[in-house]
Amino acid sequence: MRGFREKAGPALLAIVAASLLALPTASLAKKKNSEPETQPAAQAPAQAAPQAAAPGKAGAPAPSGAVAMIGDTPITDTELTEQAANQLQRLKSQEYDIKRRVLEDLITKKLIEKEAAARGISVDELNKAEIEAKAPAVTDEEKKTVYEANKARFGDKPEADVMKTMIEPSLKQQRINQRRTEFLSELRAKAQVKVLLEPPRITVDVGSAAVKGPKDAPVTIVEFSDYQ
Repeated sequence: MRGFREKAGPALLAIVAASLLALPTASLAKKKNSEPETQPAAQAPAQAAPQAAAPGKAGAPAPSGAVAMIGDTPITDTELTEQAANQLQRLKSQEYDIKRRVLEDLITKKLIEKEAAARGISVDELNKAEIEAKAPAVTDEEKKTVYEANKARFGDKPEADVMKTMIEPSLKQQRINQRRTEFLSELRAKAQVKVLLEPPRITVDVGSAAVKGPKDAPVTIVEFSDYQ
């Protein structure tokens, strides 16, 4: 036995070594065979390009001058203006009144500033010299007349107090306002003021109605009458 072991030792070692070398390869092959094969991802089918919508009536441009469309029927700006004519005319009149009022204030302001600059004084000094100083004084007779005409309104208040604290200041302010109007009229005439702002006008077609006066008159007066 001992002799056999010694003789068989090298051969047995060779067999064992060969088995050990073969194990990793077999294990790797077994593992590789056990894993499912990965298939390449399928490409998604290309989406078809969207088809352009066929042009219809909804995409057609509106007629010139249309402000609304009811199906194929337009509502024109001319029709809208005719229906709103009365309301629009009132707005134009209000606009003119506002502009004219502001224009008069601007004219007054510039006239007074121009006159004050020409005299080399301030606007306040001009107002005192031409308006307050030149306003007519209030007389006792005028105060008495106003008191007697409105005596019932003053009740039991003393006559002297009423004339001094109520009637005299009121009459004085009236005189100042009157003098301011006169002074501004003088300045307007001196500066030759011309108002070029035109008021709104309405063209009235008289048709075959009776007309008196020249057809090219600058002003036409139309009388509306209801005959029964």
